This record gives sequence, C-alpha cells and structure tokens, in this order.
Amino acid sequence: MNKLISYIKKITGYKESKLQKKVVLYRKRKRGRATKKIMDIYAIELLSNLFEVAKENEVLLWVEFGTLLGAYREKDFISHDYDIDTGMYANDYSFLFEDELLNRGFSKKRALYQKNVLTGEYFLTEVTFEYKDLSVDIFFSFRESEKNRKVYVYGYENEQASKEHKYNVREYLLPMIGELKPLKIKSLSVMGPAKPVETLKEIYGESFMIPDPLWNTTQSKLNVKLYPIFERYANKKGKW
Repeated sequence: MNKLISYIKKITGYKESKLQKKVVLYRKRKRGRATKKIMDIYAIELLSNLFEVAKENEVLLWVEFGTLLGAYREKDFISHDYDIDTGMYANDYSFLFEDELLNRGFSKKRALYQKNVLTGEYFLTEVTFEYKDLSVDIFFSFRESEKNRKVYVYGYENEQASKEHKYNVREYLLPMIGELKPLKIKSLSVMGPAKPVETLKEIYGESFMIPDPLWNTTQSKLNVKLYPIFERYANKKGKW
C-alpha cells in the first residue's frame, strides 16, 4: 500500500515529481515565448536608446555575454535568450548616466553590490534596467591587470541558495576590452570588445560558434571563480 501511495504522489504532482517538473518546464517555456515576443518588438529600440545615452554621456558601453555571442555569431539575438547583456567599466557609471536612462523611459529594476571582505565596503557590480517590460543588464568591469578584467555574475547555483533567495557570485576573469569594435545586431550597429573571439572563448569555450539551446551558466566551470553563499552574496542596495 505504501508503495502504491508513493507512486500516486510521484505521478500526480507533489514536490520534485515528474509531473511537477513538466509543469515547471511548461511554465518556463510559456514565459520564454512571451518574453521572446517582447524581444522581437522592443530589443532594437532598447539597445538604440541605451547606446545613444552612452554616447551622449561619453561612456564606453559594449554588448556582453549572450548578446555579444548573438552579435558575433548570428548578427542577431540568440533565439533562446530573453534579456540583453551589456558591459561598461565600473568607473564610468554615474547617477547622471542613470538619470538620463530614466528620462528615456528606462526604469531601474535592481542594483547588485559585492562586499569587499577585507574592508567591509560594498561596490556596485551590476545594474538591471527595464524598458517596455524587457530587461537589460549592465555588467561592470574591473581592471585586474593590463590584460584582464573581472566581471561578476549572479545566480542561484543550487537549491539551497534559491530557497534562501541568495545569489551565488561567479567571478569571471576576461580579456580587457581594448578599443571597441562595431558589430551588427539585425540592422543596428552596436559596440563590442576589440577581440570578441577571445572573450567568447573564455565564457563559452572553444565551441561557442555552435548554438546550444541547453546552455546553463550555472553548470559552466569555464574561467570562473565561484563564491558560495556562505562566503559572499549579492546585496540589493543603491539609489532608487
């Protein structure tokens, strides 16, 4: 009888059951399709406005991570990517630049700070804005050496972190940007790193030119230092 009850629970949807996992996957794909429609309508408009504000404020801005991959490999957005990734040097970010974005119709969604364990001080590492229900992340780069920069990416690396609503921190060591290089996304010209191939290899590996719809950042151990939640985690702070 116990085995029968256990089997019934497993197929009818208790936590971690096959049915529940299918429902979660269905909902995720449904949200993805809805977001993809928004991407198709507003993504170019978002990027155009963002780069215009950066140019007007003399801020170096470039496409980063998945958006860089799409621009280089496909001259378009990746079909299974539902937000926009950009980058800039941390020292270039200012509330003046932020206010200009707000005046252009952007709204601030979150600001993520990293804690310096030696000084106890916090420093801004990422800001996310929304534009017509579409998200754009601005990842900040920190000079590590003449050749390398650090970039921090946040996510739920495991179930425990998700339960506690705490982000793990992935610290990427990437090539310095150098002189920006124009890239195409659809009809729009955007700026990217001077050596996009080297950057993309460090993030996605040698096979980055082969599309992978199942790519999961949290499963990648490429060129990354992972800080578990008990050592460091992101904090939502900043001007709102």
